[in-house]
Formats: sequence, structure tokens, C-alpha cells
Amino acid sequence: MRSLAAVRRRGARPRVLLTGPPAGRTIDAFASLGCRVSVEADDRAPTSIDQPDGAFDAVLGFDILDQLDDRQAPRLVAEWTRVLKPGALLFIVARAPHDRTDQLLRFEVHEKGTLAIETRERRLAGVRRRGNAALERLLDGYEIEEHFLRRDGLREVLARRRA
Repeated sequence: MRSLAAVRRRGARPRVLLTGPPAGRTIDAFASLGCRVSVEADDRAPTSIDQPDGAFDAVLGFDILDQLDDRQAPRLVAEWTRVLKPGALLFIVARAPHDRTDQLLRFEVHEKGTLAIETRERRLAGVRRRGNAALERLLDGYEIEEHFLRRDGLREVLARRRA
């Protein structure tokens, strides 16, 4: 959120794309920063995005890569790369290899930048828990800026698309 606020201070109105299970508070939080928020999301993981090339300053991908197999996940990352501007941000949350939950998760970014997680009733079939090396291979066209392992076993990754 700090990075997008910096874009806003330079006079631009950042465009943010939300992919994965949608959450109203997340949209509100980014809109309060002056961002234009687009949603390409539902409780299923998309492998294509109906948005123009290079249109976004940030993409949010919450609980989405874990739903895709090893053929589908690179296609989604390629779509994120296609819709992001060079140097733009990608923020994802993914399960760590030792996390064993197979429930669908819904994430909400609150106005102060905190991340809240809601466990949904629905269970996911075939959850993929990728290790750090596999995740970094998926994000090959990105520079990892921050990578946090949360106490609950989820990983938050902030990456920047290489120019």
C-alpha cells in the first residue's frame, strides 16, 4: 500500500487488479488511497485475464496459485505479467509447504494495510503447496522485494515486474 501511495503522490491514479476470491474491504482500502480497482475474480482461479496489456500498477493474487496445477500456474503468472506495467507490483499470498489446510481462504486488506484472513466452508481439491524455490521459478520475471512467512503458515510475497 505504501508503494501505491507513492505512485499517487506523483500525481498518477494507480490501477490495481484484484484476482482471486474478491473482498469488498480490499476494494474499499485501495479506493481510499485513490486507486482505480478492477476485479477479475471469484472463488475459482482464472488462467486468463480479460484486461489490456500493461494497464496496471499492481496485481493482487490471494489464495490463487495454490489452486492451480503446474501447467496452469505459469499461465496465470504470464497473464499477471502481461497486464502489469514494467516495474509494477505483484502481491500474492500462498500456502507454505508445511501448511496442511485445504479450505478456501478469503483475504481482506484493511485501510491501514493489515491483512485479515477468513476461512471459508468450501474445501479445495488438489491444493498445490509449492516450496520457495518453486515459487521463485514461477515468478522468474519478477524481483522479489519482500517475502514473509506468517505464523499461520501462509507466505506473503511482494514482487516487482522487471522492465
